[in-house]
Amino acid sequence: RDLADNLQTRGSRLLVRQCERPAEALAAIIAEAAAGDVFRGVEFFTHAEFCTEELAAERAARSALAAAAARCDFPLRFTTLWGGLTVHHIDDLGFDIHEPGAMPQFKGEFNKLAKRRPIRPTLPVPNKLKPPPSSPACLGAEVGACEVAAAFMAYDRMIAGDASLRELYGLGDAACGTLEAPTPPLLPEPPTEAVVRAGYGTCFRDGSFAWVGGESAAQEYLAEYFTPPQGRSGKGGKGGKGGGVAGAVTEDIARRNLWTYRGATESFAHGEETNPIFAGSRLSPWLAFGCISAREVVLRSKEAERAHGRKGGGKSAEKAGSTGARLHTELLFRDFLRVSALVWGSRLFRQEGPFDVRGIPWRGLLEVGGGGEVPPAVLHRLWLRGRTGFPFVDAGMRQLTRTGYMSHLHRQCCGAFLARDLHLDWRLGAEAFEACLVDYTPDANWGNWAYRILQRPGLAQSRASVRYDSGELRRLGLPPSTAGQLAVDVHANTVECL
Repeated sequence: RDLADNLQTRGSRLLVRQCERPAEALAAIIAEAAAGDVFRGVEFFTHAEFCTEELAAERAARSALAAAAARCDFPLRFTTLWGGLTVHHIDDLGFDIHEPGAMPQFKGEFNKLAKRRPIRPTLPVPNKLKPPPSSPACLGAEVGACEVAAAFMAYDRMIAGDASLRELYGLGDAACGTLEAPTPPLLPEPPTEAVVRAGYGTCFRDGSFAWVGGESAAQEYLAEYFTPPQGRSGKGGKGGKGGGVAGAVTEDIARRNLWTYRGATESFAHGEETNPIFAGSRLSPWLAFGCISAREVVLRSKEAERAHGRKGGGKSAEKAGSTGARLHTELLFRDFLRVSALVWGSRLFRQEGPFDVRGIPWRGLLEVGGGGEVPPAVLHRLWLRGRTGFPFVDAGMRQLTRTGYMSHLHRQCCGAFLARDLHLDWRLGAEAFEACLVDYTPDANWGNWAYRILQRPGLAQSRASVRYDSGELRRLGLPPSTAGQLAVDVHANTVECL
């Protein structure tokens, strides 16, 4: 809706089409445009895709337009652009990702290379656009903000008519009462009192956040995010710390800014908060939908630090770096996963994953439990609905289905529980997250599962060098003989993962 309004302000309009296959929709638009006899040429622009299904859709669109071009009296072109979805343009990385061995296998190596490479400047948003032709049928009733709302209403109707989707999103009373295993009682819902209401969204006292979509809301949030809190004057200033009722979010935590950031993936560097759940930037949904670009975020963070000073952002007070540098590093992990998806191809979606991890007895939903074991399908449903009986896992899964969001570290915990404790096929978890996450992109979601949850060799080798004392081994549920002798194909459990 915001995009439609912004285009209209600049003299253009937004065409909305609901379809299962973009190629068919594009071909229909071309046929309608040709019938209107007003175009001298048509060029479609889109972001370059990354994962197998999306790349297949891109190829189908090219083929559909090529077929349509043969029936038109005007030229057709289909142009893909790398765009601003990553910090670095793929042509600026300094290596050819398709050359064998050129793409770093791990994120640390990628970061070192990328941070030495230039970042392209962002392009200005035009103030005026050419008005669309008024006569073709393709630019008739399906244009504008009202049609965007109608499209989402149709999606809501689809969910309401599908029992499995209602269960997935926690909208029905299906199944848990009939499971062939004891189900723990549901915990009380967290408080939903709003702490901060702003044009970009609402933060609630339980820490959850409701985003307002669109570029306008995202820009309002960025303006606040890159403004230092009152009383801060460069390096060494103090930010707000959590206070008030235990377990509740106060306004100083709800309003985040660059100078209190430590990184969503840093479990040992929570910023100025005591809880890593509150250490993220909240930018991921806007980045996922293209409302803002990763490049813009990094460049503006550098500008903010030049104007207002830097704040240490290392994993501890003794380590160098700044919060802006940490934000850059976190966004480079998104670059790493996005570029890696091109290299991994369909291996990303196979059971053994892109690192070819074998020897793990994964369990699928069709297997039956033997010897009194709970069937995998039942375990999966308990995990999905947040009823495993493990409060931290359950809290995360309920937050996910209720709000469409969960912090990065919480996602790791819930994912590790599914794969390493329940021994269910990791792809079941990736699919569930895909269905629920408001910040979903295929490369980030599936890439994180394959890189962080699937037991890739690097993780297992790093565990082999760890030496636990006898008390720690007992706490982890490991026999003393396993210290420093864990095989590569052995999964770490959730506690070890964290």
